[in-house]
Amino acid sequence: MRRSKRMILTGFAAMICLTAVGGTAALFRAKSIVNNQLSVGYNTITIKEDFTPPKEMNTGENTYKKNVEVKNTGTVPCYVRVYVAFSDSNVADVSELSPDGSSFFSAESYADHLPEHWTYIEEPDDAELGGYYYYTEPVAAGKTTDALFKKVKTTFQTAADVQDYEIIVYAESVQTADKDGTEFTGSDPWKQAWTEFLSRK
Repeated sequence: MRRSKRMILTGFAAMICLTAVGGTAALFRAKSIVNNQLSVGYNTITIKEDFTPPKEMNTGENTYKKNVEVKNTGTVPCYVRVYVAFSDSNVADVSELSPDGSSFFSAESYADHLPEHWTYIEEPDDAELGGYYYYTEPVAAGKTTDALFKKVKTTFQTAADVQDYEIIVYAESVQTADKDGTEFTGSDPWKQAWTEFLSRK
């Protein structure tokens, strides 16, 4: 505060001095403000689903489009994992999933026939990570994963077997950098990212 007053008084004295010798002087004051805006990156996702359900379930094969992808709607790259379950285990036993829209594999064995960049960890193999499909590539902000599956086929052998059901799809994401802001590297950075995240929960 004292320094500012001194500067103003000095300027004022200079103006008086110049005026005394018959000249005119204007005292101009310039001011500049810089606002440094810092924003925090955030990690959010949404499930993108192209779903065309059959009008009703019938005896025999019931095939329909269910294209499941996950979009990164945040501002930082992330890794994605997806949980999938049938609302009825009996339906799961007679249902198949398609990674490409043409070939089908039983829901139970689908983990062995996943599209590129997807992997599955069995629950008995890893208590923390098990039970999820993992997208092994980082998903950039605004980008979307490849489809986890594209179609579903459920086959009811008799009219008594026919029933409505749901396929539950749940997704989570985690940033591609560790708690110190360093990107995970190595052969399975996606797994490192999830392991660190879950260890902090």
